[in-house]
Amino acid sequence: MWPPFYVPYPNYRTGNNPGGQVTTILITGWELEDEDPRLSAFDFYLQKPFEDVGEVKTTLQKAMDLHRKRSDQSTAQDVA
Repeated sequence: MWPPFYVPYPNYRTGNNPGGQVTTILITGWELEDEDPRLSAFDFYLQKPFEDVGEVKTTLQKAMDLHRKRSDQSTAQDVA
């Protein structure tokens, strides 16, 4: 198991996100508390097994919406 504050993947939410366009979803079988620092690297979190397909669809829709918003903002900054 990882040390409590170790995030073994790039943190796209805090600056390692070229152009700000990457939207991340953590999908895991581990139950994590909302305050878990490992969640800070991700935009969304889904726990397996999926019991509510509606929650999965909603999360994916939110992720796509956030991606579009970031892409639009990035494009607007490139134009300015």
